Amino acid sequence: MAIMVNLETNAGTVEGHTSVNVNKIDLIKNDGEVDIQFGFDAEIADGNYRTLKPEESIENIDYNVGTLYYKTASGTAAFRFWGRDVKVV
Repeated sequence: MAIMVNLETNAGTVEGHTSVNVNKIDLIKNDGEVDIQFGFDAEIADGNYRTLKPEESIENIDYNVGTLYYKTASGTAAFRFWGRDVKVV
């Protein structure tokens, strides 16, 4: 059994965050025209983040994420996050 999380939203210059609670990231894709910084269970200001350039993506990784943080340096950018919490039965 798996619980799916599908998030399609915009990142802006004010840090946003969303509770996702997944252990498998199927896709994070920057659909915008500016870089997006993503923090996994850590605020961007903490300095522990991954930057995705426009059209870049992260796919198919096993990683526990409770809260996804996101932010741009300027402007806004759309992104998609697809993940799941795979339960071992």
